[in-house]
Amino acid sequence: MRNNMSAVVLGLIFIAAGVVYFGNSFFDWGITIFFNGWWTLFLIVPGILSIIKTGPNVGNLVLTGVGIFLLLRSLDVIKDFWAVCVPAGLVLIGAGIIFQSVRSNKAKGVVDVENYTPCDAEGNPVNREDDGTAKGAPKAGKDRFDAFFGGVSPNYNGKEFFGCRVSAVFGGAELNLKNAVIRKNCTISAAAIFGGVDIALPPNVRAVVVGTPVLGGWENKHTDSLTPGAPVVYIKATCVLGGIDVI
Repeated sequence: MRNNMSAVVLGLIFIAAGVVYFGNSFFDWGITIFFNGWWTLFLIVPGILSIIKTGPNVGNLVLTGVGIFLLLRSLDVIKDFWAVCVPAGLVLIGAGIIFQSVRSNKAKGVVDVENYTPCDAEGNPVNREDDGTAKGAPKAGKDRFDAFFGGVSPNYNGKEFFGCRVSAVFGGAELNLKNAVIRKNCTISAAAIFGGVDIALPPNVRAVVVGTPVLGGWENKHTDSLTPGAPVVYIKATCVLGGIDVI
């Protein structure tokens, strides 16, 4: 549903732009889309679409917030730039420190194989003998790794993997699955906002990357397994002024 909604919103934006351009060209409507700060839409629109598509997270909230702030600044709604920028920056830094501290165990990428309990997309524990996939289309698992003005390097060495969410906002994330145990199809939701995400997959899987980059890009360098019935790892990529590499 969210994917359909984001597609509808994006489609309506392009239709509206086309109608305005046509009206200006043939009927002299005099409507301009190049208002002060129009370029901030390249931050706001992708951020909102990402919120609609994948739900709110650190990356799309920061992207949308920065875009709105710059738009208000361009429209002279916010006149004293530093009076707002400095405290906002301090708040973001403080939130980032707390956020990283709370997720410090995940940030280190260390998972105790004896005490680690994998979860499905709904957050329910998955038995190690189960296939670990949700019914229907695979969904990203409950495990989450976020790099916010920093870096994370989760490593599933010898551990079962059922999908996860990983994001990098003004930072970098390296998801190492080279020696992970992947038995069934799974999904990785990856977001790179002014940052980069590297995903290393094991040789026994096939990789399928989907997504729409905005002033960024993703690249699939993984050599897919030729074994019939090999598990498929779906990577849902969100790239805004950032990059995602799958190897």
